Amino acid sequence: MHTFIRRRGPPRPRGMTLMELLLVVSILAALSGLGWTFYSGVRDAELTRLGQAQMRYVAQALRRFHTDMGYWPGQGPLALTAAHNIETVVTDHEITCSDPTGAGLWLRSTLPSIVVPAGVSDIETWRADWARHPANLWMLMARPLLCANHPLGRLQDWDATTARGWRGPYLRADQLGWLQAGNDLQPDGGGTGRNAPLQRDLQALGVGRWLPAVQADGSRCPEASDDCAWQWRVHASTAPGFDPSRHTFEASPRPLLYFGVASGRVRLVSMGPDGAFGGLHDADSARACEPYTADPAGLDDQVMCLD
Repeated sequence: MHTFIRRRGPPRPRGMTLMELLLVVSILAALSGLGWTFYSGVRDAELTRLGQAQMRYVAQALRRFHTDMGYWPGQGPLALTAAHNIETVVTDHEITCSDPTGAGLWLRSTLPSIVVPAGVSDIETWRADWARHPANLWMLMARPLLCANHPLGRLQDWDATTARGWRGPYLRADQLGWLQAGNDLQPDGGGTGRNAPLQRDLQALGVGRWLPAVQADGSRCPEASDDCAWQWRVHASTAPGFDPSRHTFEASPRPLLYFGVASGRVRLVSMGPDGAFGGLHDADSARACEPYTADPAGLDDQVMCLD
């Protein structure tokens, strides 16, 4: 008689219980969260370093401008001419002014086409605000045309004998973008840059993390809105065929801000990851070159003094 012994195969795998599955999912979720937090920290650190490099680059451009011209952008003769000034064309490169001592020497006729919002009655003041807006770096790119009947009008051209005059552009056009920002942001450091009316087509340089545009209260800009601060455009809103629904970025970096002698010190400011400007210390303060941390918005700002 034969005895048959049934051989058992390998034990069949037992399925995971619901509790075991939930435990695994929770562990994976925790690890994923740790990984994302680590990644986000690394990314913010890299963006901070990139922002610092961009600040140094623009600082170098501003210092070259100052070395060549003897003035910072918007200072002294490099401010706009008085609103009442009358320009007389002698040649394409020589224009005299009826009042070459009333304000600056930079001819208003050289300004680009500027969008003036409905309700703004003083157009010339609005144009001057566009030119001196802290986010607007246009003077580092635009060749100046100055009142020819003033001794400092010669600064519009490089003079090798005196080692003075324009030798720009100090930034390239393809390095700048077209920005919309609140006209409340002032050259002396006042304001937030969020409040209407908004200046359009500021020629700015974006730094840091990509953030959505905002409304005056700092809340996120509604979709398809064309009336928010810190909005960037593909090209100028005055360009033919401009369509805000197609030519506006949903998110983009905040601009680097230039505060000239009107703020008491020449400073560059990069808004931090929160995308908000916290203000400036007084020029005679020992902390003039540090972020203004009394405002929570300034806790993550970066400030660089150039003078």
